[in-house]
Amino acid sequence: MERSIAAARANEAESPVGRLLENEQRQQRYISFGKVFTLLIVFGIAGVLIVMGVQDFQTPKDTAITSEQQKLATLVPTKIESVSPPLTSRCRATDFTVEGFSPRVFDDCRQSSCPALKLTGKLKNNCALSAGAQIKITAEDGKGGVIDTIDGWPASTRNIAPGSTYAFDMGPLMVYRKGMKTFNIAIIDARTW
Repeated sequence: MERSIAAARANEAESPVGRLLENEQRQQRYISFGKVFTLLIVFGIAGVLIVMGVQDFQTPKDTAITSEQQKLATLVPTKIESVSPPLTSRCRATDFTVEGFSPRVFDDCRQSSCPALKLTGKLKNNCALSAGAQIKITAEDGKGGVIDTIDGWPASTRNIAPGSTYAFDMGPLMVYRKGMKTFNIAIIDARTW
């Protein structure tokens, strides 16, 4: 049995694949000390430049101001601009109103009955800044019991300009149920995108 193992190894060594495997095992790959040292120097310099930043240096000749330039600077009147403080730092939910909110049930199918909702209106920005608002719509039954509630940002991540309105339809977000009688809308949040 030992003879057959030795014969198999001898056959492997004689085949081209066996010789390649044997040669790869003999070769040792390494990087010389000089190459490692050079890489350390290059990356060290690059790191120092990145950390410190490359700055432009001015020569004394560039920064010297002549007496003629000083005279001109005193003769030219300076313009003083007044900066008014910002009216508000951010918009609030109370800065928005909903105009013309109209909940409607309509039949979306032609052959069978499949009622759907249209919850349309216009969201108006009364804030001094461009912003968006999140609204909440609650569907109630005839006795005031809540059937469903949805909320969303009608303008998505777009800001509404000050004094402008944004038309919306939140109906696709709410599934119609037979007991829905009244719909209430409220503005619950505001945000600048």
